[in-house]
Amino acid sequence: MRLEDLESVLMRAYSLDLRQRVVSAYEAGSVTIKKVAERFSVGETFVKKMLRQKRAQGAVQPPAHGGGKPRTLSENHLKALRQWLKSEPDLTLQELKERMLERKRKAVAVATLGKVLAEEKLTRKKNQSLRRKETTGNGRVSGGESKG
Repeated sequence: MRLEDLESVLMRAYSLDLRQRVVSAYEAGSVTIKKVAERFSVGETFVKKMLRQKRAQGAVQPPAHGGGKPRTLSENHLKALRQWLKSEPDLTLQELKERMLERKRKAVAVATLGKVLAEEKLTRKKNQSLRRKETTGNGRVSGGESKG
C-alpha cells in the first residue's frame, strides 16, 4: 500500500452509520466495550469516545472540518504578483520574494511563492537572451570580466 493511500485511510472519519451501529450495539445489551470494538474492527478508545459524545451531545456525528490553514498571501498580495509578472514575466521566485518583502512588507518563502503561482496558474516566462547577456556559460560576466 502506498503512503498516500494509507494516509487517506487513516485520516478519514468513521461513517455516521458505523458510529451509530457501535453505540447501538453497546446500548442493546450486556456486551463489553472491548467486544463492541472487536466486532466493528475499531479501537476501544473510539467506542468510549462515541458513547461519551452520545451522552454529551445526543448524537454521534463526526465534527465539521476545521477549514485548514489560512492562505499565506492575501488577495492584495496576489494582485501585486499578477501585476509584477505581467510587467516583468522573467522575474525569478527569489526576486519575487525580495520584491514582496520590500514593497508589501510581507515575508514569504520561495517554496510558498512557487505553490501560489502554480495554484493561481501564474507562469513566469524566462527571457533566455537577457539571462545570456548577464553571464556566459563559463560563469563569466559578458565582456570578459570574471565573477570572482
